[in-house]
Amino acid sequence: MSVLTIGDKRLGAALLDAGLLTDEELQRALERHREVGGSLAEVLVDMGLLSERRIAQTIEDRFGIPLVELHRVEIPPRPRPSSPRKRPRSSRPSPLPWTRRRGWCGWPSSTPWTP
Repeated sequence: MSVLTIGDKRLGAALLDAGLLTDEELQRALERHREVGGSLAEVLVDMGLLSERRIAQTIEDRFGIPLVELHRVEIPPRPRPSSPRKRPRSSRPSPLPWTRRRGWCGWPSSTPWTP
C-alpha cells in the first residue's frame, strides 16, 4: 500500500487548478496510486490521462522547477591537455632514494656498510 507524499498532493492540486484533470480523474488516479505505488505522475501517464511533457510543464509553471530536455543539451567535449604528460625516465622503481643536493644515496642503517 502506498502513501501519498506532499509532492504528490501538491501535484494533484496543481493539475486540478490548471484544469488538466477533473476531480473524478484525479480520484481514479489516486485509487490506482494506492494500489500500485510509485509516483502520482507515473500513474497519470500509465492511465493515459496526461503526458510526461504536460506534467513537467505544469511542474515548471506552478513550482518554478525548470524543465530540462537533455536531448537538446549539448555537452562540450573534454579539452585535451596542451602539453603531453611528463613521464618518468624509467618506469621501474629505483632501489635508492634521490636527493638533489647529494644525488643517489643509500638507505640509512644503524651499522656501516663494509665490502
